Amino acid sequence: MRIFSFLLACLILFAQINCFAEEENKMTYLAPDQLPRLENMPDLFTFQDGTKVITKEDWQKRKEEIKGLYEYYLYGYLPDAAHETLSYALTPLSDGTGYDLSITVEAEGKKASFSVIVTLPRTEAPEGGYPYFIEYIWPWPGMPLVSRNQQYAASRGYAGIAYNPIQCAADNNSFSGAYYTLYPFFTDDPADRTGVLLAWAWGVSKIIDAMEQGAGAELNIHPALSLVGGVSRYGKSVAVAGIYDERIKVVI
Repeated sequence: MRIFSFLLACLILFAQINCFAEEENKMTYLAPDQLPRLENMPDLFTFQDGTKVITKEDWQKRKEEIKGLYEYYLYGYLPDAAHETLSYALTPLSDGTGYDLSITVEAEGKKASFSVIVTLPRTEAPEGGYPYFIEYIWPWPGMPLVSRNQQYAASRGYAGIAYNPIQCAADNNSFSGAYYTLYPFFTDDPADRTGVLLAWAWGVSKIIDAMEQGAGAELNIHPALSLVGGVSRYGKSVAVAGIYDERIKVVI
């Protein structure tokens, strides 16, 4: 369990220091049964080879080393967005409370879609547009389209986005949903076997992509000012999203 505690602790540091360019990960990974037993928590500021992190540049390299541990041992590898084509459609809700934002992604000759609900503040937008809060939701029977958290966010000047991640990946071991339609789990390549928490995090990245590619301008939302929040397993997934996509400014 210590490696999991160690990696969880790393989430905080990833959220704090993310201003340097990505570097190629050249680590060599041991099989899980060959990993050494550690009696205490590893030092976040010590490389795998035992050398110490001294400078900010060192930390960037150490950060990539830690991210590599996440990818190899826990969550898998996020697909290269450069190989994806994204489109979106905005439809006003019939009750006037917001918009349905439908996001379609094409990759490797396949296409898949999911949608989110966007609620805008009634106050005047700041220069550049509203910041926006992406909330992982579970649509229980009778739940209003605009959640209480979204309503509260809107009252404080934030656009609220209700994201049901189960559209991207079912909350079970069936490996179905929009993400797995594009990137099937059951292949011969172990690198394709991405966990559900990362599949959910992929959906967050696609929402940000849509904001950057025009939805933000249409909604008067600032694409660079994103907050992401969730509870329980959803909370773990938003932490994963913050590790893999450094465009996210705040993880809740």
